[in-house]
Amino acid sequence: MLTLGYATAIRGAQTGYAPIPGVDALAFLTIPFGDLIVFATLVGAGLYWRGLADVHKRLMWLATAMLTFPAVTRLPYVRGKTPVIFVVFIGVLLIAPVYEWLSRGRVHRLSAWGGFAVFLTLPMRRVIGETAWWHSFAAWLIRP
Repeated sequence: MLTLGYATAIRGAQTGYAPIPGVDALAFLTIPFGDLIVFATLVGAGLYWRGLADVHKRLMWLATAMLTFPAVTRLPYVRGKTPVIFVVFIGVLLIAPVYEWLSRGRVHRLSAWGGFAVFLTLPMRRVIGETAWWHSFAAWLIRP
């Protein structure tokens, strides 16, 4: 997963792929790289805490939810509309907390705060992607 994701992200940047209006390919590279970092972190934490079922399953859910972000950005009527992309992705992240609230009457801390933390990585990546040092680093990464 990580190897293929990295290779796909690099190739996309080399070909100029940037589906967000006004964002160049080097700045956009923070999005798939961020997805890979967050995914790997959540899966690693989930494996570490596999003995605690309530923590493990929520970490694995959040890792899985991260994988939906690229698909969300490609949905009809959503593609290229950043606010709509965020709303749909928030909806995906809210599936677990809403289910817990409806079925148990309470929301696990990890479902609420983990989803919030995952979402916050998105605007942070946009900020990082606009910096000169990121552009230099990304240009170095995609060299043939």
